[in-house]
Amino acid sequence: MATKNRIILALISGAAIAFAGYSLGYRAEAKRSPVADLTLPGYSQQKVVYHITDSDGLLHRNYSLHVLQSAQNHVNAVGKDKLDLRIVLQGDGLDLLKEAAGDRAMSERVDKLKAQGVRFLVCRNTLVGRGLDPADLYDVKTADIVGAAVAEVSALQAQGFVYVKP
Repeated sequence: MATKNRIILALISGAAIAFAGYSLGYRAEAKRSPVADLTLPGYSQQKVVYHITDSDGLLHRNYSLHVLQSAQNHVNAVGKDKLDLRIVLQGDGLDLLKEAAGDRAMSERVDKLKAQGVRFLVCRNTLVGRGLDPADLYDVKTADIVGAAVAEVSALQAQGFVYVKP
């Protein structure tokens, strides 16, 4: 019985250590990719809407940062003059701007994207449903609030925007 308990304890300890490493963002040092300096053809004009409905939460670790990085990568790849990018935030997705209100690094990323023409649009229904004041979120102005996120996404698609769920 004691051996069985030791095995179970060892398995639980190993799982805890593995989870802790994952939670802390441990990654083996990446070596330089052989395609890093590859010159590729450019992209033509794009109209894109990112629909954000999730927050970081337990299962979506660093999701907000990934969304911001994906948007920056998109701007970098296409060029700010050829990209019309709207990020529509709904439900738990509003947590991205809620986090940015208290996190300087995140707010700087949002500012940089906005300076490159990316628009962050916030669902009024979510604000009302959660009893949130736009002042609780980072840099949300009245012009950034849309009546309903799903209606906004649909309207943008009707205008030729491509739907992306990063």
